[in-house]
Amino acid sequence: MNRQRVASCGGWQQSRELDISASVTEEDDVFTCADAIEACGFGWFQIRLSFFAGLLWMVDAMEIMVLAILSPTVLCDFHLSTWQESLIGTMVFAAMMIGAGLWGKFMDKYGRRKGIFVFCLFVAVTALASAFAPNYPLLVILRSIVGFGISGGAQAVTFYLEFLPAKSRGYCIVFLEIFFCFGALFEVLLAMLLLSYLQRSWHWLLAFSAIPMFIDLLSFAVRTRQKRMRCSDECAVHTHMYISVRCS
Repeated sequence: MNRQRVASCGGWQQSRELDISASVTEEDDVFTCADAIEACGFGWFQIRLSFFAGLLWMVDAMEIMVLAILSPTVLCDFHLSTWQESLIGTMVFAAMMIGAGLWGKFMDKYGRRKGIFVFCLFVAVTALASAFAPNYPLLVILRSIVGFGISGGAQAVTFYLEFLPAKSRGYCIVFLEIFFCFGALFEVLLAMLLLSYLQRSWHWLLAFSAIPMFIDLLSFAVRTRQKRMRCSDECAVHTHMYISVRCS
């Protein structure tokens, strides 16, 4: 009899030992991490993860929508020309184009969970810092850095999908788009309120727009440990493997 160290997958980590027969080599006896998620189904863990990923998607929409409001507002404050006004959005989207691939490589190397935490912290700090920009060049630089950061938001969707049963993925992607629409709508309503009643209103708008990312950063304390890649490697062994998955 051989003894096999058991991998764990899902929201917790646990090691067990099982006695297995050395003669078992059939592929049908392999119980992969994907099989464990399918067997577990859609539970409370996935529901909490849905709102976490949705909030990230909402922040992504807010940081993009604020560009349409920010540029005309700072036009008067900094006495900008038309091309300077347009440069703010151009630099943000150029930074997003560069950042998308780099965030993907970073999270492939260090893991989705650690990468998303760094992404949340990066965007939260730089978005808040941009609210205190004293002049136009510094505002462009800081908003470009924010654009570089929010390009990593797509990695949260990958992280989210890895914990979903196959039959639920289509519905959940549509569910995330609701958060995106809500984020854009919330940003417009926030701008209507702040631009109407506060002086130096675009500073306040950027500051308040950064708050949801700080909330998401705090909610990341919920255990969503990313072990799927490690489990996938260990589950390739052609033998009986017991994987414990807790979705609560």
